[in-house]
Formats: sequence, structure tokens, C-alpha cells
Amino acid sequence: MIHLSPNGLIAAKGRKGHSLEMIDGEALFLAGQMATHIYLVEIGTLQVFPPRSAVPLRRYDQYELIGIPEVLAGKAWPVTALARGKTQVRIFPAECLTDRMAEIPANSVKFLRHLSQLCD
Repeated sequence: MIHLSPNGLIAAKGRKGHSLEMIDGEALFLAGQMATHIYLVEIGTLQVFPPRSAVPLRRYDQYELIGIPEVLAGKAWPVTALARGKTQVRIFPAECLTDRMAEIPANSVKFLRHLSQLCD
């Protein structure tokens, strides 16, 4: 789990991205779609579900990020994310992450990319 304070990636990138207000049960993304964005839960909760399952795998609450490993790996989402109650997420294109990674040491980037491959 990656838990982010408001002074993390968002502040560093000048709050790039836009917010999306969601209603209960609305899907943010579906299993099988390419992971091209990172999401920050600003208000409410997202739950992720494996394909063909009604049992949530995990939940993401306020100030939690979802999508870094999937975006780094350039893969499709293995899960579906649904809003629970009124939820607002900030959407960041993958470039926000890749631009930020250009500022960290090469060995750290290599390590993060390796970790992202372990998410299967």
C-alpha cells in the first residue's frame, strides 16, 4: 500500500491532473483495461475486485494512491475499482510518474521497475 500525504507527488507536480466525482458503485476502471493513469483518493473509498468476484480484494481510502505498479509495468489492470459512497479521485496521467522518476537515482528507478514486475 502506498499512502500519500498531500505534500507528496501532487504538490511536487503542481497538482497536475483533475478530479472526478463518483457515485456509489461507479467503476473507475475495469479489469483488462490498460493502466494509463494513477489515482489519488481525495474523498471517500475505492474497493478493488478481482474479475468475476463480488468479494473485495482491498480498499483505498483518503490520500491513498492506486496504480503506480501497474503504470510502471505498462500492464492492464488485474482488478476492477468501484466507488463506495460518494467518492472523489484525482487523476494523474502516467507522465506525472515518469517525469518524477527522472529526478531520482537510476538504481532506485531500476528497483521500482523490478518491484512493479512482481505485482502479477
